[in-house]
Amino acid sequence: MRNSFLPESPTEPWLWHGIDTQKLKTFLANGLWLARLDQFKDPLEGTLSRPAVGLLGKLVGEQQQLGLGLYESAVLRSYAICFQVSDGHPNERFWEEFCSRNDGIAIRTSPQLLYDAIKPTLGPVDSGTGPGYFGKITYVDHNTDDMPVDNVLSAQFCVRRDYSDEMEARLLVHTHGTANKQLIGKTGCFGPLVTHIQSDTIPGVNTKQVGGHLDGKALVLSVNTSELIESIVINPAVPSDHQRSIRELIGTSGLGHKLKDLKDV
Repeated sequence: MRNSFLPESPTEPWLWHGIDTQKLKTFLANGLWLARLDQFKDPLEGTLSRPAVGLLGKLVGEQQQLGLGLYESAVLRSYAICFQVSDGHPNERFWEEFCSRNDGIAIRTSPQLLYDAIKPTLGPVDSGTGPGYFGKITYVDHNTDDMPVDNVLSAQFCVRRDYSDEMEARLLVHTHGTANKQLIGKTGCFGPLVTHIQSDTIPGVNTKQVGGHLDGKALVLSVNTSELIESIVINPAVPSDHQRSIRELIGTSGLGHKLKDLKDV
C-alpha cells in the first residue's frame, strides 16, 4: 500500500475553475483554495468500490484493519481543487454546476501555469513522491468497478460516475505519510499549512492535525495569481449590476486585463 502513484496528466490545453465572489477575493489575494475531501458534495470521495473492498478484505487481521483505516483517515487529511479540462470553452454542465446565475465567475488557466504556480510550495507534482499530485479524474461505479488498492491516493482520483460530465482534473495535496516532512514549515495564504500530522505507520499514535484554514477544512496555498490566471470570465447569466461590481473588484486588484468575454477566449 506504499507504492508510488501518478495520475494521468491531461492533454487538453485549458483548465476551468468556477467560483463565487467570495472565493474570487481569495484568488485575487494570491490564494489557491483546496477543500478537504470530506467537504466535497460526494460522500464517496476517497472511498473504495465494493470489489476493491472485497480484495482488501482478503488480507487478514491487523493488515486488513490497517488498510481500511488508511483510506478512512486519508480522506480527512487530503485536500483538492478541481478543474474542468477543455480544448476551448467549458461545457454546459460547468456553468450549471459551478457558476451560479447570480454570482458565477470562471477562472481559466493551463496545466503548465498551474505547475509553475504551485511548485515553490509543493515542488514537482509529477514525481510520485511529494505532497502534491495533479491529474485527470477517473469516473467509476462504486458498486461494480475494480479499483487499485496499492495506494490510498488512487481512490482519491476516482469519483462516482454520476459526475463524469464534469470532465475534471484535480490538484490534490495529501498531508499524511511522509508528506508531513515536506509541508511542515510551509506557509499558505492564511498561515501555516500544517504543523504536525497523525502517524499512518505507528499504531496507537493519534496526534491531531492542526494548521490549514477553517479548523483544518481547507488549505489555501500561496500562489502568484497574476501568473496563474490566463483569463477571467463572468457567467453571462449574472445580473448586470452584479457584473459591474465583479468587474470593479477585479480591476481594483490590478487584474482587469485578465477579464474577458466568453466569446473572446
